[in-house]
Amino acid sequence: MCRIFVITLVCLAMVACAVNHKLSGEVSEMVLSANQGPNDVSVYRVDMQDGHLTAVEESPFRAGAYPMAVAVSPDERYTYVTNQGSDSISGYRLDEIR
Repeated sequence: MCRIFVITLVCLAMVACAVNHKLSGEVSEMVLSANQGPNDVSVYRVDMQDGHLTAVEESPFRAGAYPMAVAVSPDERYTYVTNQGSDSISGYRLDEIR
């Protein structure tokens, strides 16, 4: 199940979703953030020892205009972002995010 946190920072609203995701046989935590200002999605790995966030390679990823919400498929292979400003949905494969 996806936990959603809403954070507002200086006129920039972000919606983050924490995901348990298997990578190379290890379970790691990932945080996905829909960023409305730059119209992209940031993806971070969470260090389970100290909680430190590290952006994954190539993050942030382009999204449509005014991304609002993040959802993850039940099998945790895909994530989707609703784009309010362009009336669209952006989709990403989590297994391709390294």
